[in-house]
Amino acid sequence: AVKDYYDKNGIAYDKSKFPACEDCESCRMV
Repeated sequence: AVKDYYDKNGIAYDKSKFPACEDCESCRMV
């Protein structure tokens, strides 16, 4: 999901913007 995309691209992952939720709209768009 979003975190995997961030990890693959070496982008800092801001957990406050992306809570641990793989089922939300933003996660489904990736």
